[in-house]
Amino acid sequence: MNAHYFDKLGIEFGMKGNYESAIVCFNEALTIDPTYAPAYNNRGLSLYKLEYFKEAIEDYNEAIRLLPNVAIFYMNRGLAYSYLGDFCKGIQDFDTALSLGASEVCEAYQYRAEAYMQLGDYEKAIADFQVFATYERSVESSLREGQQLQSKDSYIDSESDKGG
Repeated sequence: MNAHYFDKLGIEFGMKGNYESAIVCFNEALTIDPTYAPAYNNRGLSLYKLEYFKEAIEDYNEAIRLLPNVAIFYMNRGLAYSYLGDFCKGIQDFDTALSLGASEVCEAYQYRAEAYMQLGDYEKAIADFQVFATYERSVESSLREGQQLQSKDSYIDSESDKGG
């Protein structure tokens, strides 16, 4: 068995809310291949869900070090920073995620708006909420037109996201 196998198994546990078992699987993946960036992100997400925010940030840092152009890594780290009250670092990460041009992280507009609200920058918060609301309306329109939308989750599968 390879790192990808244990990463996928960990994702399955995480999607079911069994974060402790997910972490065991991600640990195994990283024992097999300590350069497997998706497992760092995915373990970070499980740690985040268990409210181990500092440890989650460490995993996101490692994922970013290994694959610096993956937007979701920055968005996840930004959420952890924001939860710890470091809204400035959170905003920096949301900016980076959005600058990477990844449409799958449009939620970063919402999260960045919430961080701006916490900092009292209501003008920027409103602007970001408006962008996010526009995206939400386009999703609703697509659903009414019968288009299939891919489910989004912060866990990533290296087969579907090559770090690109």
